[in-house]
Amino acid sequence: MRQPLAVTSVAEIADDYDAFIVDQWGVLHDGVTPYPFAIPTLKVLATLRKRVIFVTNTAKSGEDNAIIVQEMGIDHSLFERVISAGDDARQAIYKSPDPFYKSLGRRCFPLSRPTDRRLAEGPGFEVVNHIDAADWLFLLSSEPPEYALETWKPVLHEAIKRDLPMVCGNPDFYRVCPDGRVVEAPGQIARFYESIGGRVRIHGKPQKSIYESALAHFDFSPDRILAVGDSIPHDIAGAATCEIDSLLIASGVHRNDLIIGNNLVTDPTEVAKICEPFGVSPKYITRQFDWVVKP
Repeated sequence: MRQPLAVTSVAEIADDYDAFIVDQWGVLHDGVTPYPFAIPTLKVLATLRKRVIFVTNTAKSGEDNAIIVQEMGIDHSLFERVISAGDDARQAIYKSPDPFYKSLGRRCFPLSRPTDRRLAEGPGFEVVNHIDAADWLFLLSSEPPEYALETWKPVLHEAIKRDLPMVCGNPDFYRVCPDGRVVEAPGQIARFYESIGGRVRIHGKPQKSIYESALAHFDFSPDRILAVGDSIPHDIAGAATCEIDSLLIASGVHRNDLIIGNNLVTDPTEVAKICEPFGVSPKYITRQFDWVVKP
């Protein structure tokens, strides 16, 4: 496996690319507030006429996500659109010829924060409050410790007894909190359900379909497109499925693996070590989504 090239910032490699597929959480913001370097970097890319879209593993729609990041202060002039895992999931639920989706049934049990239950609503489906009334599970979000894997295990064990299928609309394993902690994300729930024999369909990164949607948005060859993200098994692995270059942000979900002493490192040898279990490596590694011009 190749070792990534450590770069000071996005500025060092931007000339090699015309378009950027950028992750949101852990790259641009912490779920509440943009990182101080993110908006200035996006502004420079816009000045250089680089094209930017955001691809996110949230179960919310791309349109909802666009509104959310604008409310954070990231102006729509800095990105063209948002493609979400939730959009990918709902498209499959309604339009896929796969028998898995065609046989889901009408009654959906959402696994989510209470405020996200509405994401499971849609034409032809009834959102139910009890697992014994459900035909299938829709995994949407988590909020440790109240709405996390341990909370849902009793429900999942009941679901497996009835062989209920699960659609996962957010496959991230971890996310970064505003206070810097790295906590569990919904993908852990999907992984557990699979481990006890559950039938699961995953949507979002690293699945090829969401990257194909992103690539279809641009009219550039793949070698002129760079994917930027903080998760090796999602952002970096997903980019590899479409053979596009990727930049790993060290300050994201892998930060605890890259802190030596009190310092966050981007040493290619250390990065290669944490990439090895996933069987994939980024082309570049940098500390954060920043724009620093070398003197």
